[in-house]
Amino acid sequence: MGARRSLPVIAIFIVLAGCGNGPPAPPSPVQAASPVPTVAASSTGVTAQPPLDLPPDALLAVPGAPPVRGDLGSWVFRGQGSEAPWLPGEPVVVPANAPLVEVTLTAPLGIERWSAKVAPAGARSAIGAVEVGSGSGRIAFRVRPGVWTLVVSVDFADGIGSAAYFWRLGQG
Repeated sequence: MGARRSLPVIAIFIVLAGCGNGPPAPPSPVQAASPVPTVAASSTGVTAQPPLDLPPDALLAVPGAPPVRGDLGSWVFRGQGSEAPWLPGEPVVVPANAPLVEVTLTAPLGIERWSAKVAPAGARSAIGAVEVGSGSGRIAFRVRPGVWTLVVSVDFADGIGSAAYFWRLGQG
């Protein structure tokens, strides 16, 4: 009979011991799983890139110098956008006898159409800007000798958006 009476007492003791008297233990850290982009091979052998949230960077290549990333101005891209003023642009020295300068995107997006314009350095808008090139596909054009703000406007293929990129050109 003594063992039967002690069984409820032991059960109550176990329940009370489980409640603990100290502060609750901190939760163990759980790291959120970061999404892993999927990359699939296409029939051309080129791998698809994960979707971009912003327009890709644009690099201006001048013969004999490393490419320079342009300042991203106003853009609309995959349902998002940002309005920016006319920017002074990243400085680039262009030789007076430079053949063509070329702009490439850092992501393999199609280009439906593009235009390149120059305005006097220090301009605060496109008023008075002069077109120095336009087309579709590859972006390459000649620049005028002088000190200019260059804006290259790009309309991406498949209607995914547009972006304007700025550089400040100087003579070298």
